[in-house]
Amino acid sequence: MKLFRIGERKIISILEEYFEPCSNVDTSIGDDAAVLKVNKRLIVVSSDMVREKTHVPREMSLWKVGWYSVNASLSDIASMGALPSGILLSLGLREDMRVEDLREFASGIKEACRYHNTYVIGGDTKAHSELTVVVTALGEADRVMRRNSARRGDLICVTGKIGEAAAGFYCLVNKLDIPEKEYLLKAAFEPIARVREGNIIAEYSKCCMDISDGLAFSLYEIAEKSNSGFEVFEKKVPRSRGVKKVSRLVNIPEREMIFHKGGDFELLFTIAEGDFEPLKKALGDRIEIAHIGYITDTGRKLITEDGGEVELPRRGYESFM
Repeated sequence: MKLFRIGERKIISILEEYFEPCSNVDTSIGDDAAVLKVNKRLIVVSSDMVREKTHVPREMSLWKVGWYSVNASLSDIASMGALPSGILLSLGLREDMRVEDLREFASGIKEACRYHNTYVIGGDTKAHSELTVVVTALGEADRVMRRNSARRGDLICVTGKIGEAAAGFYCLVNKLDIPEKEYLLKAAFEPIARVREGNIIAEYSKCCMDISDGLAFSLYEIAEKSNSGFEVFEKKVPRSRGVKKVSRLVNIPEREMIFHKGGDFELLFTIAEGDFEPLKKALGDRIEIAHIGYITDTGRKLITEDGGEVELPRRGYESFM
């Protein structure tokens, strides 16, 4: 059987069968990042790959590729509540790539590192048939959030607006010229990992993951890892006017855009009800958070806009499909 028939999740499951657990690693392979106990500190490590053929539209500048690559890996660090210590950068570079292009790409990486107060501390370069970027992010934390720590009665919350990355992608491929285009394109191709926000959220929450593979997928991951269910209210999921407009113009249901398309570097987390307002106060004007549902004993329930109940499908971004 070919890999494209089984998909990324099954591939990871097969690989897990062959890798023995490490005694000083505090998370499983399926989490957003690995957590190593070193003396009394927790070292958080995450690796992410960006490939020219699958992640980079022709219209995406190399500066944006550099920026995106760093933020993609740091988003996993953010979801654990860690602050970055440095990144390792492994590059597969086309031999016909121009020096000016390399400089533009490196500038995007530099600006992303500067934004998040971190540094490139090493890596590797090789000739390759397509531009391939592997960023391994290292971080430190006093405590970490995990996917398996949701508890019945917890509030389910998200940061930011959902669906904007998908809307930005459809703006690009459909050449939509709408007033909201600029911020939607930035959400898709110049995302910002919620590193500082994740570090603050970790003071109040024990359960978090990023939603780059889709909100529905992330809800299922937390429910399955925590042996629980969820009830989510469609009308409470925050979205911008641009998402609504693009959904209508490209004839893709808004629900599909916000739950299944993915690409948003926002955080999904659970929190005790009494901690929601203190967390909002701690975050201040940094970012909005929204309460979108509850952790339950069982079920995968979506309360629709019209008040109906349906089971939310387990679909999200899949790199092997």
